[in-house]
Parts: sequence; C-alpha cells; structure tokens
Amino acid sequence: MKAHLHPLSSSSLRRLRDFRPSPFSSSVSILDLDPKPFDSIPRQLRLDQKIVSCYLRTGGALPKGSRPQHPSILSAADREECTLLFHPM
Repeated sequence: MKAHLHPLSSSSLRRLRDFRPSPFSSSVSILDLDPKPFDSIPRQLRLDQKIVSCYLRTGGALPKGSRPQHPSILSAADREECTLLFHPM
C-alpha cells in the first residue's frame, strides 16, 4: 500500500478557509497481488452488500464480547467523505 499527502492548491484553500482539518488531499494506492476473476464480481458484490446492510442495521456497533474501538479511531460520523477511484495497472 502506498499513501500520499499533497498540499491543496491555493484556489482549493480559498474554498476551505473555515475547514478545520489540515488542508491536504490524500490518496492511497493498492496493488492487489491476488486479483479475483471477473466472473466472481456478482458474488463479491452480494457479500459486500450483506456487510454494508449489517453495518447500517447495527449502526456500526461491535458485536457483544468483542474488543472496544480504540479511542484514536474515528467513528463513522466523524470521518470525512471520500471517493474511491480504481485505476487498472
């Protein structure tokens, strides 16, 4: 995994004057060393939808008996929105 932090342009900074978090854009590059065949995408989508459905139903709560969330980890409400862009390599 590779992560980059880039300072925002001055035009972006003007739009974000009152924005409290650090004015950086970030990106993460992930290289999948074990790519799955395309015909498994529908199955993976169904599994992902189950995970998201469970998360939304429980409000992101951990199952009983599991370890509590580390205090430095942001809750879903505290996270910034992000966009995932997939680039073939």
